[in-house]
This record gives sequence, structure tokens and C-alpha cells, in this order.
Amino acid sequence: MKEYFERIRKMDPQDNYVELKVISGSAAGDKALYVNGQRIYAERDFFPLTTASFDLSGTGILEMGDRLFYHERLCGKKKLVVCGAGHVGLAVARLGRFLEYAVTVIEDREEFAAKAKECGADHVMVCSSFARGLEEVRGDGDTSFVVVTRGHCDDLESMKVILRKDHAYAGLMGSRKKVEMLEKNLGEEGFSREALEQVHMPIGLKIGAQTPEEIAVSIMGEIIEVNRKRKRGYGYPEEILEALCRADRPAVLATVIRKAGSGPREPGAKMLVYGDGRFIGTVGGGMVEARTIRTAGEMLHRKDPDRAPARVISVALNAGTMEDGKGICGGRIDVLLEVVEA
Repeated sequence: MKEYFERIRKMDPQDNYVELKVISGSAAGDKALYVNGQRIYAERDFFPLTTASFDLSGTGILEMGDRLFYHERLCGKKKLVVCGAGHVGLAVARLGRFLEYAVTVIEDREEFAAKAKECGADHVMVCSSFARGLEEVRGDGDTSFVVVTRGHCDDLESMKVILRKDHAYAGLMGSRKKVEMLEKNLGEEGFSREALEQVHMPIGLKIGAQTPEEIAVSIMGEIIEVNRKRKRGYGYPEEILEALCRADRPAVLATVIRKAGSGPREPGAKMLVYGDGRFIGTVGGGMVEARTIRTAGEMLHRKDPDRAPARVISVALNAGTMEDGKGICGGRIDVLLEVVEA
């Protein structure tokens, strides 16, 4: 299994990775991995389909014959590119790191670039122009661009490069008058009205933000909102993926595969549980997490050499009352549990 997870860890963000898992019958837990519609890994020979045969663009349940499958398009590492290391740019970079984005800051002033390094940015590019720095950035469907430079010309040149790249989000800070001028200039450069409408300008959610830190919250909140609407799944969090590649002891990988009604996490959320009760990640906390940890422990400690390698548990969230504080969400969460051997 280490080889399987190593493939995922090394996946090219430009490619389309889809994971397919059996969630019913004796083969529950068996999986296959597809890249750009072609199968590159399968544990059994009952994965004949290509991703072009079905709509596997997000996450969901697929029925084929007498088997049920869970499919998920795997997201790459979330990336945040910040153009400008002024007060707002630095606040966005700090918050982006807290939210586990790989943060790149582009700046044309040495002293401000130094501050970006101090705030924890993963990569700082000191360039003669923002446009030149952006040319070196490889955009993809997991990259968010935030333009908070100090001048109209820098904003315009930055957006001209960004709009030609694949991206999950693009936003620019400025007054409405400035935005109108930029839209006019970009239109004259040949960018369509449809392309310009995808740019968030003025940037950020309307929460009355004033300080750099508040503005950063509004910007990152908008990025989260945009990405969640795309429903691309969670993929494998970096810490969980590293543990799976290391696989130094048995564990249970828990994945939310279906949610009905209200619930804490969407399909794709993952958690890795060890026999001593320790875990990495979350499938939602509360009743869902407690049941997941308990069941994972039972699976790992069972003495039967033919123990089931996988099972699905269903947790109802509507059984309690307001008084006991349990199960009042009114939904149901289905979680796939898979034993991962060392």
C-alpha cells in the first residue's frame, strides 16, 4: 500500500486524479486509481471502466452491478499566491499558512520580501516586476491568486498574467473606481466579460473589515467559500498522507463517503486512527468521531486473521435532544473504515 499512497503524494496537480473504492460486499476496501481517465492502479480486475464512462468530477456513490463504489477526485496541495507584501499581503500570507496552504509571496522590494520570509511564507520571490514573478508560477485548479500590490499598473500587469493561467480563485483589492478602470483596461487587452466576472474585485467577503488582519479574514473566507462550492472533495491531508506512506504500524483510514441532511463534514473528509486511540485528522468530531474511533479500535484489535479489511458505519445525528446536547443536527453520516497494514 505504500506504493499506492506514494503515487498520490507525487501526483502532478495538472492531472486529474480519481480514486475509486469498493464499499459493499466481500471486496469492500479494494481500490483503483485513475489519472486523466486511465487506470494506473487496481487491486482487482473488476475496475474495467474509464473515468470518461461516468461523471466522476467530484465525490459520490456509484452503483455497478451488485457493487457500490465511492469515487473522489483527489485535490492537490492547496496553494496561495500573494502579489504584494504590504500590511494586507503579509496578513493574508500568515492566515494562509495557518489554513495549511502552501504560500508563495511575490514582491519587488527587498525589505518587504524579507518581512514575507519572517511571516512564514513557504516561498518568497523577489522580482523586478510582479508580472515576471507570476510567469514563473504554475497555475492549476488548486491555486488561489491574491493581488494586493501598491499600484494600478502592478495590479493590471499581474491580472493579465493570472487570467491566462488555470486557477481556483483570483481576487484583487481596490476601490470600486479602481476596479472599474481595471476592468476597462483588461477588456481593451482582449479579456472577455465572462473571464472578468470570475475575478473577485473588490476582493473579500463583505464583513466590514478594516484592519489588515480583518481584511485577510474576509479574503481567506471568500477563497474557502469559492473552493467549497466547487465540491472537489478533501483529498488526502498532508499529515495523513505522510503517515500512510510511512505505514510503520497498522491503522484505520476513515473517509466520509456520504452525508444526508446536516452534518459536520462533507464527503472526502479523512481521519487516520491507530490502535491506541490516537488519530490524525477529523471526520467531524462529536458522535461521528467517537463512533469512528471505537469501531477502528475493534477492527485493529480483532484476533481473527481473516478480519474484514473494511466496513461502512452509519451515524445518525438526530437521536438526541437539546437537553443532552447529542445528535441534534438532523442528518446522517456514512464513514468507510479501511485497515491499512504496516
